Amino acid sequence: MWTYIVFAPVTPMLSFAPTQIGVNCLVFSHVFSIFSLVFCFAKADWLFEHLKKLIVPGTLVCFAPAFMMAFLDGANIVAVSKPVLYSAWAIFGLGELFLSLAWITLFSLMSARWVALSIAVGGVLSPPLVLLMLNVGNPTLGLAGIVFIIVIGCVIALYLFTRTEPEQFEMMKTYQHKYPVRKRASVSSAFYRLAYGFVVVMLCSMGLSDVLFAIAIAVFGSLVSVLWAIRRTKPKWNFSTVQRMTIPLVVAILLLIPFFDDLGRSICGGIAVATFAYTKLMEMTELVVMSAEFQIFPVRRLATGQLSTAIGFIVGALIALFAFIIEPLPLEPLLLLCCLIVIAVVTAYALFAGEKEEGVDDEYAIVSVSAAEDSDTTSLRNSAPFRERCDALAERYGLTNREAEIFNCLAKGRNAEHIQQTLFISSNTTRTHIRHIYRKMNISSQQQLIDLVDRQKSAHL
Repeated sequence: MWTYIVFAPVTPMLSFAPTQIGVNCLVFSHVFSIFSLVFCFAKADWLFEHLKKLIVPGTLVCFAPAFMMAFLDGANIVAVSKPVLYSAWAIFGLGELFLSLAWITLFSLMSARWVALSIAVGGVLSPPLVLLMLNVGNPTLGLAGIVFIIVIGCVIALYLFTRTEPEQFEMMKTYQHKYPVRKRASVSSAFYRLAYGFVVVMLCSMGLSDVLFAIAIAVFGSLVSVLWAIRRTKPKWNFSTVQRMTIPLVVAILLLIPFFDDLGRSICGGIAVATFAYTKLMEMTELVVMSAEFQIFPVRRLATGQLSTAIGFIVGALIALFAFIIEPLPLEPLLLLCCLIVIAVVTAYALFAGEKEEGVDDEYAIVSVSAAEDSDTTSLRNSAPFRERCDALAERYGLTNREAEIFNCLAKGRNAEHIQQTLFISSNTTRTHIRHIYRKMNISSQQQLIDLVDRQKSAHL
């Protein structure tokens, strides 16, 4: 659904109004989505407390003005002024917040594999539904169909909220509200999303048919994400890997755009949107899974995780607005502009890829136990009070439930790859948990961890 949300301010308006008005609606919508993220960060506790009550009314109140203005203007019932139209789509940007918060909160209560599959399958199903609504032959009926899809999403979310035990939401309130934000990773995501904003507005400048073509191609990106979800146990197969795989394709598309005519740009744009749809679905999956793994408050996690990407998208959209609509650039200046965007994206990613987390190399060495060493721990694993000793140590050092699971694996002599595949978590998640365990227990090696378990054995006996 997120791919349509990106185009939502444009698709109805391109049916009724000039291109620049539709693109302006898109920009206003995403600018005000930043304000919604800031509000989400500042009032995270209040939003979480009232989220169930706000899902349906909050979403509909914010979405309704935009669709109503499009209907009135398109049906020539009322001549809607530009300020009123832009204001309606600005409110639309606020409305996305309620629906996103509802689903991210619900996903945070699910297992990692089901989160990945649910988000990926949703990405596959939503574009065909949107295309069906937009191609019914009647723009007004198409708008009504899209509103219906949004309402269904709200109702399903509300139903799942009512079916969830209140104790689970109460437990979520105890999650940590503050966590370190990797600035380089945020910069990389922002520039990556800048390229997306640039391509989206380029497609919008070409007309509604090109936008619909891009939405259709996005299905292929979603299908790839389904395969990713099925194979999620593969070591090191995480969002960082996804971004590294897609950047060469994004770079090639940006460099080819200046040399193509409308048909070529439409094809390039469609491929780019499919690529970005894939990476966005993966990014949302990692955001939800990481929130659950590290017990991070999902409302604030959404705000901080999406703020940099929202800013990057808006900057890219504004650049394309001037380059393709307000003052269309000839070949050479456009090529120079695309080269600058490519340099920015690649440089930002290089900084992100080169950023090593504290203790990563040591952790790999620590948890790489040989087969011989693993066999020596057989008696320890099979001894009756082993689990009791591990539970006692986990309680003494204040380990979370997930950290306790990983602690048990380490105490058995398991290595990082085994833990990743057993618990269905990424390599980065595994390393981070191990670092937290070592820090809490004031140790620096797996052998020291096993020694602690042995000493706990003596105390137990």
